[in-house]
Amino acid sequence: MSYYISVTGDTNLVINGTPLSDVNVTMYPGWNSIGWWRTSFTRASGIAAQIDGCTIVARWDPSRGSYTTFLVGITPPGSQWDFTVTCGMGLFVKTTTTSIWYGV
Repeated sequence: MSYYISVTGDTNLVINGTPLSDVNVTMYPGWNSIGWWRTSFTRASGIAAQIDGCTIVARWDPSRGSYTTFLVGITPPGSQWDFTVTCGMGLFVKTTTTSIWYGV
């Protein structure tokens, strides 16, 4: 699960609550939206490797005004399109099968 919030300028967002200790998100064939909740970073290739049937991991790049996409089996891991995923980042993930993502 993830949330996308549209703002018109620089904004500080504070979210109160209890930090997550684990997640289990059902992924369905087609496009899914997830959020990276861990404080450590990963890469798009790492997310793709965790999700059965994953074909694309995409993120919105506000500085470019476009999406950056990691295409499984096409984009080389470690390339500029294997983007860094940081805490709080929302992602679109395309899959071919139903599975559970455990957020690790």
